Amino acid sequence: MVKYSRKILLLLIVAAFVASVNLFSQPRFGKIIIENGNVFDSTESNALYVKDVMNALHIITKPYVIEDELLFDKDDELTEQVILETERNLRMTGLFTDVRIELDSTGFDYYDAYIVTKDRWSLTPSILYGTGGGISEYGGRLSEKNLLGTGNRIEFEGLYRNENDIRWQGYTSLEMPRVFRSEFSLLASLQANRFRTDQRINFFDPYRNTQDLLSYGMLLNNSFGSDFLYFNNIDTAILLPFHERVGTAYFSRAINKENQLFFTGLVEYNQTDRGIAQSRRAFDNSGKILIQFSSLSQKFTPVERVNLFRKEDLVVGGYGRVVLGKIFPIGSDGDNLLYLGGQGEQSYYDGTNYLFGQL
Repeated sequence: MVKYSRKILLLLIVAAFVASVNLFSQPRFGKIIIENGNVFDSTESNALYVKDVMNALHIITKPYVIEDELLFDKDDELTEQVILETERNLRMTGLFTDVRIELDSTGFDYYDAYIVTKDRWSLTPSILYGTGGGISEYGGRLSEKNLLGTGNRIEFEGLYRNENDIRWQGYTSLEMPRVFRSEFSLLASLQANRFRTDQRINFFDPYRNTQDLLSYGMLLNNSFGSDFLYFNNIDTAILLPFHERVGTAYFSRAINKENQLFFTGLVEYNQTDRGIAQSRRAFDNSGKILIQFSSLSQKFTPVERVNLFRKEDLVVGGYGRVVLGKIFPIGSDGDNLLYLGGQGEQSYYDGTNYLFGQL
């Protein structure tokens, strides 16, 4: 009898311990289920079957694109902050018209998370036309913001310009927010007409959330062709061959997650040949070393029907930065200057009115 009583007592102690642990434990994520809807669903108008045609033409976002933006995994601690920030990150991709995370309790402080999204129509054709001051241009643009459902963006543009008899100009760009699902982003572009060509590539690791502590990257720009040079006593422009190469690299460190303080360093190299001294521009053949100290305070208010009739996050807060540095000549034709810059901005929102100021 005593033997069984001890066993019962031991079981009671274990049960009490487990209960106390559960009482003070933090809720955690259980399963993560992605439910991504197409551009139109069954609740929307089906006039002339337009929605069925558009859904058929649109390639729905791949699940891994959504997974890559999640700030939590199974068994991670569940907090309101991580849920709200994940929703914001998904909205900021520009791929969805609706984003929400729904929780379903499974007991023992575990909650299954349903990531519910609705795709945004991503293919945008445009007709371009502009005129003023005797100059006109016309053309077209085709932009795809979710290429094959991968979250990558591609754009093509053709523009006819009568300015300086430039005629047809072509532009194309590719943006990969996550190169092969990594933390790196890539932005590459090419613009060309019969006088000049501009090639640009930007490869960087951005700050993706409030927990990121590092950001770094590089930017390369290569431009060549002919510049238009005007003199006071000559009505027509003189064509001068030029070649400009610029390389920029930066490194940024977040000092404090809560107050969001940042330290950033940047170096830049510029090598340019414009033919004659009269065509020289500021910072040609110059190097830069800049240091920036900045601080950021922000909160987010979800608003609807402001832009494109979809939910987005209105940012309210303040930002300030100070930039110090040195600009030095490369060779004998560069600038030799000290650099000092500053910026401050503040915004306010009372639920109806939004105010923004910048200095």
